[in-house]
Amino acid sequence: MNDLQTILIVFGLFIAITTVLSLNTRTNSIVIKNRYRVQFIVGGILVFLGKSRKPVNSKPLGKGFSYGLYSSVVIGITLFYVMLFPRLIGFIREFLRHIMGSAPAPQPVVVPLPLVFKSSQFLPYPVAYIIIALVIAIVLHELAHAVVALKEGVSVKSWGLGVLLLIPVAFVELDDVELNTASTKSKLNIVSAGIFANALASAIFLIVMISSVFFANHFLGNPIQAVMISDIDCSICNTSICPAKLANIEPNSIILSINNTVITSLNQFISIIRSASIGSNLSLYLCKSDLCWNKSLYLFAHRIDNPATPCIGAVFNSVTAFVKDSKVYVAQWFENLVLMLESITNINLSLFALNAIPLFITDGSLFIKLILETRGSRFNKILNLKIIDIVNSLIIAITMVIASYIILTYG
Repeated sequence: MNDLQTILIVFGLFIAITTVLSLNTRTNSIVIKNRYRVQFIVGGILVFLGKSRKPVNSKPLGKGFSYGLYSSVVIGITLFYVMLFPRLIGFIREFLRHIMGSAPAPQPVVVPLPLVFKSSQFLPYPVAYIIIALVIAIVLHELAHAVVALKEGVSVKSWGLGVLLLIPVAFVELDDVELNTASTKSKLNIVSAGIFANALASAIFLIVMISSVFFANHFLGNPIQAVMISDIDCSICNTSICPAKLANIEPNSIILSINNTVITSLNQFISIIRSASIGSNLSLYLCKSDLCWNKSLYLFAHRIDNPATPCIGAVFNSVTAFVKDSKVYVAQWFENLVLMLESITNINLSLFALNAIPLFITDGSLFIKLILETRGSRFNKILNLKIIDIVNSLIIAITMVIASYIILTYG
């Protein structure tokens, strides 16, 4: 049994067991030690840990703060349709080109569970970083809902942690009666608070990340964007003796230039490799610690997934290298710190945008529903059609299916 089969079995068992228990308990909570509650739901488990919180001297948010919350929803929707939606469409288009034989397999934009552990080579960050970033983003999101609910006079019955479809989640349980009787303005504030929290978090972590890079210049040296060879892997080529292995290229070497062209990004490096002809030679300028040297590379192999693309037989990563006292090196601890900050920034940014869009149960969908309910029956008819929700769900579902195919085929 391989790793993927094990993951799929664990995922399937978790879904089956939690679903059976949810039906058995009729989603009622199980009380433990008269303090904690456990509730099974379809595909997940929720553990209620917090005590009830009643509003004390509640004071609804001012008009300016409310407009700030509403603006975050509008900006989130705009970001999705300007940045994420085109990437989803582009991913589908590149996959169609791939199956027609005119392009390599595209990089998945979304990676569905339970394939996330199988697809580490397709992920922009280590799995552990993604899980930590998700926990931070989800906790901030739910905490914002709770804080604003208390400000608006709605009690928090409990809060807790859980696992849904093997994804760690945090949640708050609001008083349904008080929420339903609250004003539309209060409901809008509560619904949009989570989106605002993720937007604010992404901005704060982005500033921290940029500041850390700025201060690193004074201690680590002059930073440069470079490409590092993290491993030699001939299995991606059509031959067991690949160009990287034949040329004795060492892992952890930094590529500063190709054919006298300075390399400043991984995308630029990949573009140069793809534009090269099979049978041609590349002149690499490599550095490792205080040594630098030229290396000639003969491209005699091609990629298994795309015979038209030359294959070096190495795994490459984009890194921030430092030049100090004529030495070129990578500060791994700093690289890990920046990568962690970047993952937290982008995960918060992604949840910010995804929660803002109309997608049946998202905050954005509830926000739009509350807005349209105030506009009369004509808008309620539009609301009931849920056309936008259906289109968004369909596009995301298609990208997840294609991503699953790519991971299972090439992973």
